[in-house]
Amino acid sequence: MQIIQHIPAHFPNTCGGLRVRWRSWVAKLTKKARTAMSSMLKTAPRIRFSEVDFTVFMFFAALAGATRAVLEAGASQKMVENLRSHLVLLGASRT
Repeated sequence: MQIIQHIPAHFPNTCGGLRVRWRSWVAKLTKKARTAMSSMLKTAPRIRFSEVDFTVFMFFAALAGATRAVLEAGASQKMVENLRSHLVLLGASRT
C-alpha cells in the first residue's frame, strides 16, 4: 500500500474549494508549526535552548528530509512504518 494513494489527486491544486499553490500552502503550514513549537519551547519549564528558533528549524528540517526520502523511495508500507517509529525517536532524542 502506497501512502501517496491516500492524497486526493486534486489536493495540490485545491484546498476546501479554493485554488492554492502547493508550495505556498506547505510554507504557510510549516511556518505556523515552527512558530507554535518555538512558543511552546520558550515557555516550557525546565527546558532551555540558547537559540530556540534555530533548534526548531533544524528539527523540522530533519523531519522533512526523512519524510521526503521515504516518499521519493516509493513509500512502501514497511518504509512508512519504519519512518513513523524513527521520527518518534528523533523527536524524543536529547543531546
